[in-house]
Amino acid sequence: MPAISIAKTGPSEIAAGQTVTYTLTATNNGPSDASNLSITDAVPGTLTNVSWTALKSGTASITEGAAGIGNNVSVKGNIAAGTGNQIVITITGIVPASAAGGSFTNTATATPSEPGVPPVNSNTITT
Repeated sequence: MPAISIAKTGPSEIAAGQTVTYTLTATNNGPSDASNLSITDAVPGTLTNVSWTALKSGTASITEGAAGIGNNVSVKGNIAAGTGNQIVITITGIVPASAAGGSFTNTATATPSEPGVPPVNSNTITT
């Protein structure tokens, strides 16, 4: 069975009118390959002009959603077991100048297609 992990990075503070950037890194610690892995992130509706790009490293591959726009990030791919095989997704969005003060939280999910392997959530980022 694959052993998927997903980590999320992003700023802890941001001001209205600024661009926020999140990075998701999905890896597979094995012992078997992950096929048709679905990586999703419901980016908070507070952010506008959201877009993403996904890159692979090692023998990983991206089969769907290598780039997109909108607050519902969705990328599918295959990650072979082993270090160096990753899918990295960079997400950007703008906090509107009119946004009220406060914070928002965001978590991504990686869902393996293999039977019996549960979805894995990333760490939560509070901005």
